[in-house]
This record gives sequence, C-alpha cells and structure tokens, in this order.
Amino acid sequence: MCKPGKPLGAGKQRRPNRGSGRLRRIGLSVLPVLAGLLGPRFAAAQAPSDFTVTARGGGVQAAHEVHTVVVDAVGGEFCRTAFADRATGACTDTAPVALSPAQLDSLWEAVQVNGFFALDTAYVSTEWADGTWAELTVTGDAATHRVATQNTAVSGFDTILSALNGMLPPEQRIVTIETLP
Repeated sequence: MCKPGKPLGAGKQRRPNRGSGRLRRIGLSVLPVLAGLLGPRFAAAQAPSDFTVTARGGGVQAAHEVHTVVVDAVGGEFCRTAFADRATGACTDTAPVALSPAQLDSLWEAVQVNGFFALDTAYVSTEWADGTWAELTVTGDAATHRVATQNTAVSGFDTILSALNGMLPPEQRIVTIETLP
C-alpha cells in the first residue's frame, strides 16, 4: 500500500523496459512483410494483352446520331454516324482514340470490379418509346461478353461506361443511359 503523500512507485528503483525496443524493431521489420502480402490485393489490375472495349450508343429514334469507340492496347478509333447514315452504319466522322496504359488498366479494373462478364446480355425498359441505348463489348483474358441497355440504368454497366467516357473528349463520349423519373 502506498503511504499518503507519496506518489505511486516512489522510492522504487525503475528498471528500463528492455522488451519495448525489441518489440519495436520486430514490429518495424514485420511491416515490409505485411505490405508485401497485402500490397497485391490493393494494386491496380493490369489489363490483359487482348483487352478490347467497343462502346456504342445513341438515341432510340433514327433521328439521333450514334457514337462508337473502340479501344485496345494498340490504340483506338472514334466513329460518329449521323442520323442520315444510320441505315448504312457508315461513319460520318472518325478520329483516333489513344488511351494510356494506365487508363487501360483503370478501365480493365472497372470491368473486373463491376462484374461485367457476369451481367446479363440485355437490359431493356419498354416504358419509353424514345430514349437512349448503349452497348459494351469487352474482350479480356480470352473471353468476350456483350451487354446492351435501353432506357434503363444498370449499375455496373453504367459505371464502366462512365469510366470510359471520363477518358474521352466530350465530343467522343458515348450517350449515357437516361433513367425513368
């Protein structure tokens, strides 16, 4: 028991805590090992060599133009088809599209995180006669999957399309899906 007026532990000789230095050294030496184990889980996904994205979209009515973008590791192309050329699908205007390797990796990661290859092939709302449609065809790791949407929001699909659109100049962007009010 401590005598009144005397601080706890007063009069006792303190021995240095020799274990704390060793624990600190062990803790600091373990950090690189943990970072190495956890690091790959948080690293950005690298796009496979066969990664290709084809995105198309436009208005449902024939009076709207269609935008098509094709991108892969080699480059890409933008095609605008004016409403007058929709029947033939001929490109009215074309322009090169170049995404950096980091942008392609980011787009591939969006495809993976949003489960694109598990999405249904079509999502259509029949509540509107007009509106918008969009298609994404993705090839990666020797698999190809196509998803089409019309007048409806599809979370994973829309996120991938938004990621792609964010990498393109405004005049080359694919129309975004309009949702019902």
